[in-house]
Amino acid sequence: MSVIETMKEEDVRRGREYQCTEEDFGGIVKVTEVGSDMVHYTGDADGFAVMSEFVRAYRPYHRSKN
Repeated sequence: MSVIETMKEEDVRRGREYQCTEEDFGGIVKVTEVGSDMVHYTGDADGFAVMSEFVRAYRPYHRSKN
């Protein structure tokens, strides 16, 4: 299974970075707030999403250490 398939709502954490999985936007966002059913973020896109949509559209982003 891929990271995308296994990411759950409880995996979304404030302060962590996530990368969009949609083909037309590969941007990176940082979660600024996690509410009851909403996720707020800033970065290559600023805004918010319903938790279920965020989990579907993003995956954890890990910067490579080169």
